[in-house]
Amino acid sequence: MSAIGGIIAKNGMAPSVQAITSLAEAMTSGGPDGCKWVVRNNVAIIFREFRTTPESNGSRQPYAGSGDVIAAWDGRLDNREEILAATGEAAGSADVELIAAVYNRWGAECATHLTGDFAFSVWDGGKRSLMLARDAIGARSAYYAVTDELVIWASEIRALLNFPGIDAEIDDEYMAGYIIIESDPGRSPFKSIKPIPPGTTVIITDTNIAVRRHWSLDARQALRYSSDAEYEAHFRELFFQAVRRRLRSDRPVCAELSGGLDSSSIVCVADRLISQRECEATHLKTISYVFLESPTADEREYISTVEDQRGEKGIHIAEESCPILSEFPYEGFIDYPTPLSCFGGRCDQIVAAMNGAGARTLLRGEGGDQVLWGEVKIPFELADLTRDLNVTGLWRQLIAWSAHQRMSIIHLLWQGAIWPCLPRAIRYLVGVPVHASLSKCLDPEFAARIDLKGRLLGDPEADEARFRYPSAREQYSILLRVISLVSGGYANYYSKLGTVEISYPFLDKTLLEFLFAIPVEQKLRPGETRSLLRRALRDILPPQVAARTDKKGPDEAIHRALFRRWPMIQQLLKNSEICARGYVNPSALRRALEAARHGLPQDSQMLLRFLSLEIWLRSVANWRKRLRHPDGYAEVLPHMMTAATGSSRTTDLSWSSSELPAR
Repeated sequence: MSAIGGIIAKNGMAPSVQAITSLAEAMTSGGPDGCKWVVRNNVAIIFREFRTTPESNGSRQPYAGSGDVIAAWDGRLDNREEILAATGEAAGSADVELIAAVYNRWGAECATHLTGDFAFSVWDGGKRSLMLARDAIGARSAYYAVTDELVIWASEIRALLNFPGIDAEIDDEYMAGYIIIESDPGRSPFKSIKPIPPGTTVIITDTNIAVRRHWSLDARQALRYSSDAEYEAHFRELFFQAVRRRLRSDRPVCAELSGGLDSSSIVCVADRLISQRECEATHLKTISYVFLESPTADEREYISTVEDQRGEKGIHIAEESCPILSEFPYEGFIDYPTPLSCFGGRCDQIVAAMNGAGARTLLRGEGGDQVLWGEVKIPFELADLTRDLNVTGLWRQLIAWSAHQRMSIIHLLWQGAIWPCLPRAIRYLVGVPVHASLSKCLDPEFAARIDLKGRLLGDPEADEARFRYPSAREQYSILLRVISLVSGGYANYYSKLGTVEISYPFLDKTLLEFLFAIPVEQKLRPGETRSLLRRALRDILPPQVAARTDKKGPDEAIHRALFRRWPMIQQLLKNSEICARGYVNPSALRRALEAARHGLPQDSQMLLRFLSLEIWLRSVANWRKRLRHPDGYAEVLPHMMTAATGSSRTTDLSWSSSELPAR
């Protein structure tokens, strides 16, 4: 991903070269293709370049268009043809030029007209306003902070923490959400730093900060066809489009292939598009993580089936070559807590494999489970039928689901039909099925303070009256979880590794709007999860993959890792930060880890979240210790300071730029 950033000095003076260089240098993990900045009066706008699309090769950023508008863009614009028609710009225009044109036409509402993965800034000197915007799911990062002296924004949190007046006080509200997989995308781990929430525009002026939604799912939209075939054809068209959009590259593209339905669908569709020359990418390379010692996690049977159909073996990364928990990188600063930090060796090997293939874009399958009902605990179709008072349909589906789930009809009637239809307040009073393992491990006072029971009901935004059907409300709540995952730790961890841009076809905005407008029974049927995907891609997927009903997970490998790394984990949890901050009951956590390392059933994903949070807290503590400069700025290499200083002394500040060497 490219990196954007900037500084507004409230005293009206031009930001110092030291401040500009500090911010630019702190974002070196993004933008290995060079760095430029523009200074206008008291505003500096910085761009670090990472080229992934053909249009980006000729792009010049920050882009100073006509008038007082300066734009910086990190993204991939998917509806270029629409924007070209609306603005009259030349067909070969770079994305950033189109963003400036869109702003000139629609002003602060311009983001509503954009489709793609993006984060961008627009400084309007005439209005003295800064606009920051982020795409629907937050695939690209953007943060800002305001002090008495400065307004600062950047693609990475660490770049903001370098400045005086921005402290690293941890936000316990964010931590609570992280622990229960309900992180608020409108919060960052630090109280003084605000993210641009996904689907949101932030306008900052001299006197005000306004936060506006430019996209959200419209629950009033309902799409009804007369046959399954029509739903299948529409889904197929939109899914092909979602994958094609992410193949807009003049380099090879990589895709993770686990052998599951989601990753296999992306790979097989991408392969079809490339072979028929219906996209710009000319080659797809798959990357698979395989488990040689953990049979219950090993998906090589399905991975090989997809590879055989493609006629090309992908890159296999054996878990044994970079075991889970083998690296704890808390010696270096980590922007966000993320379970990916427990898989540091794997992430490093993925980046190395992509560099070897000459690829910069990695397609991942996140979102498939959430938007296509990959897992079924409660069949919310029953609640929808109850909401419509469809007694005949409810009885028919109760019988079908009872046979499939092996549950009594009375149990299903309560859990699947009645409970989800109750108002949130009543569901809270009646009692919430609390996650037993989580409630045992959390410190009781912390659980009470964060209202664990209320949080496990899901985001209150998903309970608004605009959701007519319980299935839509539940699926929206699930979508918010994956958005918080993608927009937080995932985006930041991979950007820290550099030279990798992650993209998620299942979270394509146009596809999401379609999937939330169609009936739930198109996606989920008794005995068939992801029904629409299986039906629509039956001629694309290998039959063995399309028909599979199981899904393997990494639990066995995680248990082995806990056993092998137990001495290190004991050391890690000695004087534990998560216990010292009152998040976790230390004895309960130790018992859970002891049970897991001996192979007993435990929520291994929860345990990784606790361990990754411990890693993150230690990385923050170590980073604080290493801060040495009394003015709070990060260390900047002397030759960079010399080059930057020389440039600023010989160039008019109305257009000041400097190339910084990439690391």
